Amino acid sequence: LGFSLRKLGSGDTMKDLIIYAIGAFAVSLGGNIYMKYSRKNILSSIIVKFMEKNPKLFKSKKYLENPSEEIKNMVQKGENPRLEFKSTLRTNLHTGEKDKNIELSVLKTMVAYMNSEGGTLLVGVNDKGEIAGLEKDSFENNDKLKLHLANLIKQHIGRQFFPFIQYELFPIEDKHVLKIDCVPSNKMVFLNDGKDEDFYIRNGPSTSKLSGSSLVDYVNNRFKEN
Repeated sequence: LGFSLRKLGSGDTMKDLIIYAIGAFAVSLGGNIYMKYSRKNILSSIIVKFMEKNPKLFKSKKYLENPSEEIKNMVQKGENPRLEFKSTLRTNLHTGEKDKNIELSVLKTMVAYMNSEGGTLLVGVNDKGEIAGLEKDSFENNDKLKLHLANLIKQHIGRQFFPFIQYELFPIEDKHVLKIDCVPSNKMVFLNDGKDEDFYIRNGPSTSKLSGSSLVDYVNNRFKEN
């Protein structure tokens, strides 16, 4: 919180250590509860609002505010050839069930970005540009969500392409948005859906599948130096 514990001490070393230990336990317990249940907990939005109104009390304010503001600014600008919104990572909003096709849709865009000029996905933002969060995906906690994405990448794209992908969850009030950044790959990237390996590129604001002569021509031009 930016406070100096030395200035708050009583002067009795043992007593201070006990007080600090109790305080550390309370903060750790609260942090653990937040990490596990932040999707349903309104406490996070209250904390953010309090910090915004009292910036002088918190030296760490900039670290929490800037990423969230960056996401909001990106959303306000809308989708473009290098920015795409996805409502969920694995849940079909029409059926309310987990859907492999939803996962593959996210992965297709990632593959297309790596085969093209790179780009960013914001998962937890709907087509209208509204921040819906990731509650519908019903992950136990944020770590489980990130682990699930890592496993999807290993299974359908390949662990060798991790250096071209960065992803992180960002809190926006009481919700979370998953930001996935993909940089251009120096090798061809295919999506393995369990049956076939497909090649995708970005064609303006959409993702396109290439095959046959179109694939050969694109590869010869895009990866000719490799």
